[in-house]
Amino acid sequence: MPSITTQQQKCAENAPQGATYVRIKAQKDGLQMTYDVYLGENNTSNFDVRRNSVQTLDIRIKGDNEVDARIHSFEVKISDDLPDADFGRTADRCIYDTGKRLSISVTNREKAGNLTAKIRLVQGQVGAFSANRQMVASAVTVSLDDPSGLYEIPIGYVARPVYTAANSRLVYEVTVSNTDGYSYTKTFTRDFYNLLTVYTYWQGRDNTAGRLEGVTAVSEIKTWMPSAFYMRLLSLDDGPTMPVVPNDGFAFKGWYADSGLTRKVSEANPYQHPMTSYYDTLYTKINREWVYIYTDLDNVNFVSNLGYTIDRQKQAFVVFPASRCEISGKEGIAVQRWWNNPQNTYPRQVVATGNVYAFTATENRTLLPDFDNEVEVTPITPQNSCDARAATSTD
Repeated sequence: MPSITTQQQKCAENAPQGATYVRIKAQKDGLQMTYDVYLGENNTSNFDVRRNSVQTLDIRIKGDNEVDARIHSFEVKISDDLPDADFGRTADRCIYDTGKRLSISVTNREKAGNLTAKIRLVQGQVGAFSANRQMVASAVTVSLDDPSGLYEIPIGYVARPVYTAANSRLVYEVTVSNTDGYSYTKTFTRDFYNLLTVYTYWQGRDNTAGRLEGVTAVSEIKTWMPSAFYMRLLSLDDGPTMPVVPNDGFAFKGWYADSGLTRKVSEANPYQHPMTSYYDTLYTKINREWVYIYTDLDNVNFVSNLGYTIDRQKQAFVVFPASRCEISGKEGIAVQRWWNNPQNTYPRQVVATGNVYAFTATENRTLLPDFDNEVEVTPITPQNSCDARAATSTD
């Protein structure tokens, strides 16, 4: 065949009928390569094989480039979508969900022959794992005969009663094989958890009330939105342990099963919530009982119609909600303006100008004086601070 000028052209397409060749099959993971090496007196145009002769071949396979006509291949890829889209980003963590799939794709499907997939349960609760809409007690075999080479097989893992230390881990293997000896196995290890969602703020509540801090859970994701603050927690049946930290002026009143706060679950803080279902939701009741006015305690006078206490550690006057208050510079010191934040803290804005500032205490706020030392004034007369610790408010 004088028209053949390269080794790559010494292939089935250019070989004479009955030409002798050596076939080599190699496999790497799901990729199977078939190499056909034709014999002859040279590496290109000659296909002659003399009788009673010994052929010594030095064959070196250097790659899987299918541009080389002597190479034929197909490849099987296997994956699943059991890991949760959010919690499964850094680890194969899963939660109960429907519509999950085992995906098998075969490139060059026409070269793969008669393929089947055997799905075998290795570890997990018996009767909880399903594939191709069948419970997998031991193994399920699925025929892969669609010529497109794309196969989506429904799978799921529903351990009862919830996911526990004994049943949370699913291990299964998928073996794709054909009648020509090809076989590729991939093993999946998937850890399942129950999901608890905890709201610390939602519409109708105070978005500055408090937070969860130091939670003990397998994994957590915090979400802040204008309409809600919540945390999603993964755990087994024993549940996560959750401390609530109320912000200044607030008191924790309990855990509830509904957003209307009518079904109390517990008053414990911290609280470990046992999981009795794959999904659960809790709402924290955190009520405002005080309002904190952060300021420079040593350089201002303060008056409240309902009295006040002092939190010196936090440099704050503490008053009842809705108290009518006045704040001013101490005798001989005039306040030019009142700021809502310390210097070098942004955003920093002027709340009011003038020495005396009157307001109604509805939420925690900062009032820092900016003094004009050239002006002397007589400030408002301070009242004695009162012990308001026994007071409560309702929400």
